[in-house]
Amino acid sequence: MADYISTFNHVFTKSEVEVDIFNVDINTLGCWQTLQQAGFEPAELLTIFRQQYCVEIWQQIKGECIRDQFVADLLFKAAVRGYLESLLLRLQNAYSLPCNGMLCNSTLYILNHGKSCGLDEWLVWSIVYLDSIQSAAVESNFVSGNHYCGDIFSTRH
Repeated sequence: MADYISTFNHVFTKSEVEVDIFNVDINTLGCWQTLQQAGFEPAELLTIFRQQYCVEIWQQIKGECIRDQFVADLLFKAAVRGYLESLLLRLQNAYSLPCNGMLCNSTLYILNHGKSCGLDEWLVWSIVYLDSIQSAAVESNFVSGNHYCGDIFSTRH
């Protein structure tokens, strides 16, 4: 079974040698920035983030039920970056499951038994795609003066 501490460390520890598909810059996350602006000290902030916010994400993805650490790390990253629902909808559609964007038992079964069907590659390329969409949206935000709010753009008046 996947391990939360391993996943947290993998997603939030940046490799200095190579780019890793799992890495997320903690300072770019809205929840991190909000807590920072609330006046939390860095050590307190990291504790709250790791022991509250990310534990809830781990529970949402049912990390303790995922057999493959690699898959758990990818789902955790998708959840932290805010596109878990989109990823799950795509997965559910690809496997003709009921599409609800939530990690139901059928989806969990696919995640735990789909390795032989190329699921790992599918997940990696889906993450790369969703990362690129999010990066393009953020870049567009800076160029056009729009504010990016989840999946909705609003123009500053």
